[in-house]
Amino acid sequence: MGGDFIQGSMAEGFKMREFSGLTEEQQENVLVLLSRISEKSFRRGFQHGHFMRDQERETVNPVVLRYDAPIDDSPDPDSKSHVSMTALERLWLENAVLTDLGFTARSPVKPERLK
Repeated sequence: MGGDFIQGSMAEGFKMREFSGLTEEQQENVLVLLSRISEKSFRRGFQHGHFMRDQERETVNPVVLRYDAPIDDSPDPDSKSHVSMTALERLWLENAVLTDLGFTARSPVKPERLK
């Protein structure tokens, strides 16, 4: 695997200073977008956890989900670890507005350079 970051890091597969060519405004805009996506995901997870608790259903171990599942997979918490889609597929599923913002890399699989 290429890249300058350790396996399991969110930056795994990327090069050091990969986004340094963006203007300061572009970097700020990307960071605002990432923070909003992150917050939306956190709130979805909180809502899902609340629902699952109320349903008293067996789910995947949250520690395994958080620390052991590959960062590029999007495990289905209802299935005891079955991966239902990639993280990239989940991003597009829950944030279709990315197309409106001009993003076009909608590959359903992990980009080859990040493998």
